[in-house]
Parts: sequence; structure tokens; C-alpha cells
Amino acid sequence: MKSPFAKKSQSPAYVLIITVLGLLAFSLTLIMTLSQFSLGMLESAETVRSSMQAFTIAEGCVEGILNELRSDPSYAEGSYSTAAGICNLDLRQNEEDPTLYELAVTAEDGSVTRGVRVSVRRTDAGIYLLSWLED
Repeated sequence: MKSPFAKKSQSPAYVLIITVLGLLAFSLTLIMTLSQFSLGMLESAETVRSSMQAFTIAEGCVEGILNELRSDPSYAEGSYSTAAGICNLDLRQNEEDPTLYELAVTAEDGSVTRGVRVSVRRTDAGIYLLSWLED
């Protein structure tokens, strides 16, 4: 006969409840960790997408600005708009050789800014690309 004072911790139901609670705690910890990891991966993917989009906008602006510069050698600096977005432009003509131009374009998408620096020579025959540097 079992003593009424026997420890409850020796009961099979008690062991089962403790096991289930332990597995539940482990499962919740695992789910929280995986959720945080997934959110971090989504943020990284969004940053990569924004970076690619900003770079695409900057490249489009460079092409448009070079077309403007080809037809108008006195094209001024400021901002330039494309269908994809708006770029900030810094265009400088070389004082010693007025056929040389330095062009710096930056574009933003979200919190990401990307830029391109281009050196070109403008002649009556067209625009010649001398250097292209991606920021």
C-alpha cells in the first residue's frame, strides 16, 4: 500500500507534465530564434534590393546626362529625373582642357545611396568614356 505522504515528483503524471513543459520551452525558444533569423534575412534582402535599385537609377541618370551633355556642352549641374527616380548631379568641366568633364551622380532608394563617377571627353564627334567608378 502506498503511503499518502509519497512524493508527488515520483508520479508518472508529474514526470509527463515536466517533460511536456520542457519540450514546449525548447520549441518556443527555437521558434523565436528562427523568427529573428528570418526577419534579419528579409531586412538583408530588402537592403540588397534597394542597393540594386539605387544603382540602376544612378546608371540611368548617367546615360541621360551624357545625352544632354552631347547636345549641350554647357549643361548645368543639379538634379536629374528619370522614370525610375531622381539623381543628384555634380558636373565639372576641366579648366585646362574644356573637352574633359567629371560627372558624379548619386541616387537613393530607401535608406541606400549609390553613386557613379564618370570621366568623359566631349568632342564634335561624340562623347568618349574615359573612366567609370561605382560608389
